[in-house]
Amino acid sequence: MLIDDIQIGSEGDVIFNNDAFEGVSLESYSYGRPVDYGANFLLGYQLMQQLSVQVQAQVGLADLTPSFGDFQPESKLKNRNYAVTLGYRF
Repeated sequence: MLIDDIQIGSEGDVIFNNDAFEGVSLESYSYGRPVDYGANFLLGYQLMQQLSVQVQAQVGLADLTPSFGDFQPESKLKNRNYAVTLGYRF
């Protein structure tokens, strides 16, 4: 749905560009930069013979915020993931 010059809804293609103005039309949405990289940390411990626990952190190092022509926003967009896993061995 198009209201004035603003597109509302989930229709259209999602594209990944370093510059948000490149290749964007009314049928597409620029989401962010195409390359992401980061670090993964995992710590696990076996409590008894059958129980275990793991703590994991995935930290994105790349800034995914695209530029807008010559303008580079000051905000940073990075992926992060944290997880706790409980395990039971049969």
